[in-house]
Amino acid sequence: MTPESRAPEDSSPDDELLCARLEDYTQALQSGDVSRCGELLAEFPALAEFVDCLGALDGFGTNGSAAVDESTIDSGRSQSENKPGSSLNRHLSAGDKFGKFLIHEELGRGGMGVVFRATQIDLRRDVAIKVIRSHQLAGDEELRRFQVEARAAARIKHPSVVSIHEFGEIEGLHYFAMDYIRGETLAARLRHGVLSPDDAARILVSIADAVHFLHQNQVLHRDLKPSNILLDEDDQPHVTDFGLARIFGDESQQTRSGTIIGTPSYMSPEQASGRTRLIGPASDVYSLGVLLYEMLTGAPPFKEDNPLDTLVQVIEGEPRPLRQINPAIPVPLERICLKCLEKEPEKRYATTAQLAEDLRNFLAGEAVSASSTHWGERLRRWTRRHPATASRVSALLLAAIILQTRFFFFGESLAYHIQVMSVIGIWLALILVSQLLRRFEGIAPYVEYAFVTMDAFVLSVLFYITEGELGPLVIGYPFVVVASGMFFSVRVVVWCTFCACSAYSILLLLHPVEPKEPLYSTIFVFMLALLGFITAFQVYRVRVLSRFYEKR
Repeated sequence: MTPESRAPEDSSPDDELLCARLEDYTQALQSGDVSRCGELLAEFPALAEFVDCLGALDGFGTNGSAAVDESTIDSGRSQSENKPGSSLNRHLSAGDKFGKFLIHEELGRGGMGVVFRATQIDLRRDVAIKVIRSHQLAGDEELRRFQVEARAAARIKHPSVVSIHEFGEIEGLHYFAMDYIRGETLAARLRHGVLSPDDAARILVSIADAVHFLHQNQVLHRDLKPSNILLDEDDQPHVTDFGLARIFGDESQQTRSGTIIGTPSYMSPEQASGRTRLIGPASDVYSLGVLLYEMLTGAPPFKEDNPLDTLVQVIEGEPRPLRQINPAIPVPLERICLKCLEKEPEKRYATTAQLAEDLRNFLAGEAVSASSTHWGERLRRWTRRHPATASRVSALLLAAIILQTRFFFFGESLAYHIQVMSVIGIWLALILVSQLLRRFEGIAPYVEYAFVTMDAFVLSVLFYITEGELGPLVIGYPFVVVASGMFFSVRVVVWCTFCACSAYSILLLLHPVEPKEPLYSTIFVFMLALLGFITAFQVYRVRVLSRFYEKR
């Protein structure tokens, strides 16, 4: 910074005002209002030094590439030196002329670009223009993705795909012009409520046909979601936004293994787990299944409080059957949807053309190829939807089988056997009731605490009936603590550990141990607390990672 760029000592604003203007500057920078940034720097030259510092600090996180470009700082130091064509100083708004285009309004913005409605003056036609957001100071990666999107869309000419007319750069801004579709997005439509089964199937048929055409032209979309589906005035869908598309055979686009690409609720399990070698047409089939699920139920099958929890559910969970949410959904349509949402790609429809054919059969009242699941498959899906409940039920059923076998072969007292089996039966019933109560969002968190409290103390009641002869069954306490981690909450794990230690201590008071055994009991309580700490710490680490992912 040159001495001339500094304000005289007596004209510098006080620290409080300077901090306020710096906050205004950062807010303007984040919103993409570069002209406002320039105005602030011109009005308060002393800000330039802080902006330099911000850019340098940001450079540490971006391989030395500062987020605040020096030309932006210079623009504030001397408004008269601004270059009209600089992308850093260009902020498009209604009424602006952008090359041969006249901007009318902003239609929307995403992570990479802003979309405007405009008129192409020479051809007198309405178009939509997508421009890289200027405040991102588009780097090589942004430009590459922008070019991939333009190339992928430009090679597709289909009535249900938004076509690209041209791609280029005007006044330092990279853009492409595409069809302007009068209407609304599918996301906007769904805000008014779910669609009827026939309407949902009809819309998805057109989308599936369009995606099949993409696949035939060696293009994977990889980001099919309601906001990327436009519904025109005749309610016909159009696929748009190829920002994450991949062209088959283009080695320059190969994604590194382990890289997660897409929108969490709408990506396939192989995308969510970063298994890029498995990503193919079946991945788009999965996303189409999510679209159908949301059109019929009002929400995607997996949508948790943060992205990482959603990814875990996409990879490991099972969607709730549609007819449990809306019994009016026809069984064949539910089968079609669940077939699309299979975890393994080979179990889904092999092509989107097969999906479209099944949907047409449904609309025509004919049989669909998606078959009903047998009881074993339904049980497997239930256990994946409710792992905490399934693990406890499995453990109790195993214990009941062992106790019943022991009763038959070793002739225990009938009264004693009935007592033990009754406790196990009550425990099972309480677990299943708790699972039913967890469906109510308002009380679900409290039910989890009640769930783990019940585990610890009912286990102690069971041990009390055995008159303190714990033996190897004492491993039940560590099992309860570790199983509480399935609720994915640090507080629940800590509470469960406290309950387990308390319940075991109460059991020892009710059944005094031999003089030589208190040391062993104390060690067991200590190890139980340590196991709870380790489990809680692992859950905490994942939670921290989740918050980091949410900020990305």
